[in-house]
Amino acid sequence: PVHIDRVVYKEIPVDRIVEKIVEKKVEVPVDRIIERVVEKEVKVPVEVPPPPPPQIAGLGVLLDRYYSPNATDNGMFWQQIKAVIPGGSAQHSNKLTSGDILLAVNGHPVFNCEPSQVKSLTTGPIGSPVNLQIMRNGQRYNTSIVRTGDGNPAALQQLGY
Repeated sequence: PVHIDRVVYKEIPVDRIVEKIVEKKVEVPVDRIIERVVEKEVKVPVEVPPPPPPQIAGLGVLLDRYYSPNATDNGMFWQQIKAVIPGGSAQHSNKLTSGDILLAVNGHPVFNCEPSQVKSLTTGPIGSPVNLQIMRNGQRYNTSIVRTGDGNPAALQQLGY
């Protein structure tokens, strides 16, 4: 380190300024050049996409409101199967037919339910069962259908939907 004890200022008249550029070249022998390669392990975060959501399927039927003619059911309506979709779960099971009245889904009665409520009860992962209580020709019976997800959208168009 350099220590300065005092500074002296001197004024000198300048009649011209000369600029000098000094280049200094240093030659280094090739054998003194050291090449350093530094390897460093860097962990790069890899984004793993979430698993795809399970494929959802329904019964493969078109439902319509069915108003009960029974006096004890005054003002109540049920869901009636208007059509079985070709290639859908209901057709594969061969357990439902047009005209069947849907009374309950997985133990939940569906009288006076809106179509969206019935849809939420009947849809689920492909391969999962749905338990139904059906009325056909005045007789109640219970059945189970496995959701296949094989419904045919073109069939809906043919049926006018």
